[in-house]
Amino acid sequence: MVNCVYCLPASHAISSHCFFHQLPLMTSDIQPLLDQLEPVRVRRQISESADLFNIFRILRSETDEVHLHSRFIYELLDPQGSHGLGSVFLRLFADVAELPGLHYEHVQVWREHANIDILIRDAQQAIVIENKIYAGDQHEQLKRYHAFAAASHRQPTLCYLTLHGSQPSEWSLGDLQSQVRLLSYQQHIDQWLTSCIKEAATRPTLRETLSQYQTLIRHLTGNNMSEEEKQEVLRIVAKHDNAEKAAIIARNWKHVRWHAEWDFWNDLLALVSTHYAVASDDKRFNTDYIDKAIHGRRNREFYYGLSFRIGSLTGQPVNLRLERDAEPIYYGIPYGAVQDTDLRARMFKALQPIGGNHTQAWPTYTYTNPAIDFEEEAFGSSQLMMQMINPDKRQCIISQLFDELESMIKAAHEALQQEFGSDFEPAIRK
Repeated sequence: MVNCVYCLPASHAISSHCFFHQLPLMTSDIQPLLDQLEPVRVRRQISESADLFNIFRILRSETDEVHLHSRFIYELLDPQGSHGLGSVFLRLFADVAELPGLHYEHVQVWREHANIDILIRDAQQAIVIENKIYAGDQHEQLKRYHAFAAASHRQPTLCYLTLHGSQPSEWSLGDLQSQVRLLSYQQHIDQWLTSCIKEAATRPTLRETLSQYQTLIRHLTGNNMSEEEKQEVLRIVAKHDNAEKAAIIARNWKHVRWHAEWDFWNDLLALVSTHYAVASDDKRFNTDYIDKAIHGRRNREFYYGLSFRIGSLTGQPVNLRLERDAEPIYYGIPYGAVQDTDLRARMFKALQPIGGNHTQAWPTYTYTNPAIDFEEEAFGSSQLMMQMINPDKRQCIISQLFDELESMIKAAHEALQQEFGSDFEPAIRK
């Protein structure tokens, strides 16, 4: 058995800090607490099943930053928006986000202006909102937006909006560092929507639309437990020595995440290697990388994962890669060993439409659907990630993921053969 850096090997003495080694000793003690919480979990599942209809999920992918979230938030913030309430929603947002005072009679709101998700300007200020659900940062992205806002001779304010208030990467910040205001859907957008719903009380269509959007946000952030359910959990934990038992699980939750991720990568490797040649890779997942990602506080190391060969271009390997960052796992086809500028340009032309996303190193990539995210807040709030702990359910998730990968491989083979002809040789599936 492989153990995380804070777990002693199974042959050693039991660690007082590792839930996995304590488990045989305390199952009989903890099980009654879990049994008491089971009705809460079942009612939560029933409640979610009864509330499946959501117009936003039907019309768009629930994580679509540009065409769903940025578009809807922009429409609410715009004083000229179709909601017909002028600057009411913008004022409420400014209060929740603690933005500097705006002159609302002169304010303007743009979407996708100079590639900025949402831009709010009056005569003195320029407020940039960079919206990130799952997409990664781009090189010096926030630094560029800050420079654009400052060039208008206005005081720039950068807002970085993520599901849980995550920090932007240095890759995006450049030398800006602390000049960014962190906003989250979990706290700021949820509070803002609650205020907006109150203001829309006499407008049923608008009110219910806002309510459905808030439901979607709470689902994405794992904040969809009702106040009554929270109080019931509190009452259960407050009984007898349940708090002590709950604390044992809470203290060891990182170890649960560590083992879930380690088992995921190894099970995926086992499946992939039966069909494709696994690429030698300096950034293949290992215990050190996962230790730093799960247990680290600073200098957490990411961009590790798994690569396997799907073909060759003019004799150079073309790989499909899955990679882990401080966001959901994504997969795609990096340029890798292909260094020729012309070949890279043609790869981009052929592959970019397949995944829909690209960077300087990847002509195409996309995120797993549904999202596989081992980050702390996402892991604890996702039913899929809870299933990842169970070996049988994890195998099912990996099997579905492999079908996703095969679809991209098929599309990539067709696109590269069409673009390069015999210069591209697809790998034969074992």
